[in-house]
Amino acid sequence: MKRILSYIIAITAAVIFFYSCNLFVSDKDAFDFGDTVNIAIGETLYESDSLWVRLDSIIEDSRCPMYLSTADTGRVVAWFSFGINDTVQHWMFSTDSIRARVIWEYPDSRFSTMGFPSGMYFWFTIVNVLPYRVMDEIIRERDYRISFVMDPDVIIILKPNIYLYPKLTTKLDVSLEFPLGGEVTVSDPAYPEMWQDIKVTPSGKINREHDFLFYEAALPDKWQYDEGWSVKQGGLRIFFEDNLKDYGFNMREIADFTEYWIPRLKNSPYYVIYPQHTAKIDEVVTLDISKTPRSIFRLFYVIKEIPEFEDMFTPHIPDFERTGFTVTEWGVVLKK
Repeated sequence: MKRILSYIIAITAAVIFFYSCNLFVSDKDAFDFGDTVNIAIGETLYESDSLWVRLDSIIEDSRCPMYLSTADTGRVVAWFSFGINDTVQHWMFSTDSIRARVIWEYPDSRFSTMGFPSGMYFWFTIVNVLPYRVMDEIIRERDYRISFVMDPDVIIILKPNIYLYPKLTTKLDVSLEFPLGGEVTVSDPAYPEMWQDIKVTPSGKINREHDFLFYEAALPDKWQYDEGWSVKQGGLRIFFEDNLKDYGFNMREIADFTEYWIPRLKNSPYYVIYPQHTAKIDEVVTLDISKTPRSIFRLFYVIKEIPEFEDMFTPHIPDFERTGFTVTEWGVVLKK
């Protein structure tokens, strides 16, 4: 009898130990960036030890039943929580939003002290919501499953300046579109309201106040990294002055660039610089102007710190002639 009792106690202890341990053990690698992930209400899934996603609730499900075909198909709205290290943020997403941006203010002293965004950025996309509604049935919370994708290929384009030079004083509307997803994060004057019906003189003065339209934007990282220049830190000013001149920028535009950027590129002995020209930029962020310019050239530099000189394929510099109504733009993507 004592032996049987001992067995029972041992088995009970083992069961209690097993289940109690599993109450506190969670999978810290449930998915990877780029995976299509299914999550239930109340479930927490980890991308890594420090980053997790939880579906808190579904606050709206206005989808029409499957058998109905209408122009307004309705939507699902859900609250998610995101955690990274000691930071937790709560975001609302809906199925009628193609992409959504999530920002973690991740301190990085090298960049935050220079006024650059210091956060971690990624896209969060709802792919599907199951089950589909049938007739007018009410779906139980425990039955919902949302499919989503998290993609970390988000960067911030820093301080693009748009210069406008009409032949005569002109009123214009200027807007930005993001074919691959994105949004304006900072602007001066305020975008989009103050970019409409602006008065621009042939000298480039906007509403008697601004010399250019300034903005920053969160964009997908879809740039070219096949061609570029490797430049020593001490030679950056001469490089940019000569390079921007070769591209067709005028002295004022070049001075604006070097005065802002040269003091901010001091952290590395060398930098690699990948140029992005008008056609490539248009794929990611489109510049729409109500009166079509005759000459337009856009140039973004993707700049990355490197420890030593690297041999690279030298980019071709396209011809650009400033004739008629001319628009130029420069900006920087700073790779951490």
